Amino acid sequence: MLKFSGPAFANIDNRLMSLHLVTFGLTNAVMFGPSGEVLQPSEVLYKKAILVERGSFRPVTHVNVDMLNCATAQFVQEPPVKGKEVVVLMEITMNNLLAAGELDAQDFLARVDLLGDIGFNVLISNYSEYFRLTSYFRRYTKEMIGVAMGINNLLEIFNEKYYDNLEGGILESFGRLFRNAVKLYIYPMRQEAYDRYLTTGQAVDAPSTGVRSSAVNVLINAKNVHVDEHLRNLYNHLLENHYIDCIVGFESSILHIFSRDALRRIKEGDASWEKMVPTSVVAAIKKRGLFGYGTAPVAAAK
Repeated sequence: MLKFSGPAFANIDNRLMSLHLVTFGLTNAVMFGPSGEVLQPSEVLYKKAILVERGSFRPVTHVNVDMLNCATAQFVQEPPVKGKEVVVLMEITMNNLLAAGELDAQDFLARVDLLGDIGFNVLISNYSEYFRLTSYFRRYTKEMIGVAMGINNLLEIFNEKYYDNLEGGILESFGRLFRNAVKLYIYPMRQEAYDRYLTTGQAVDAPSTGVRSSAVNVLINAKNVHVDEHLRNLYNHLLENHYIDCIVGFESSILHIFSRDALRRIKEGDASWEKMVPTSVVAAIKKRGLFGYGTAPVAAAK
């Protein structure tokens, strides 16, 4: 991995240089450690069992952490994983970093720093499809691969529009994704958020109206989520053969939290965002003025 050192490069951030390698197609992925150090993926991943969670992490929330912690607890109990070295990663795709149209270096560094602050390794990749990500891991390991995700990402995997460029379509993509011991761990979603996702395409919490919906305690998980009828048999096959599994032991009181909502509240000066993210993340956002913090009048916490 490209690194610059010495007095002449005192103002060079090796993380940005590594990111530019991915941006310009000179490499497909780069990795950073909790202290922000640039890591060599081939060395970190070699012959390891791998668990990864993909997200925007803008900012990283209690849900992101709970999802990965719960998935890790299940992953290490899998028979093929017991006694093996495990690497746990938070992954951000270039598509996510470029969502606003151009790369924001400070936004990128903020996300990496915050994930590092809570002790996670970070992978930046240009693999928008999950099957390409797991194929990348297969370059370095034959051990089991786990992928932690929410219901919204699971439904995106079953969206056939993403596989128009594959001759075998969704079946080809799943053949690549699930071969050689790959398993998806699915974090639940509240019914209300699920319904809004189906309507708007965004997993966000509902604005408070003072009216409590009867669906507030209903959870959508890997066993009761609905996929398109013509894909139902395929989904059931994957579920019954444990290629897809429900995450258990999750904290139900935080299921209303979404990164988009936290980001909006930070920008609006709504102090309730502080309850949505880990304590160390709150401190870092305030200290560094990240994600627009401090640009709006502070509102009272809800």
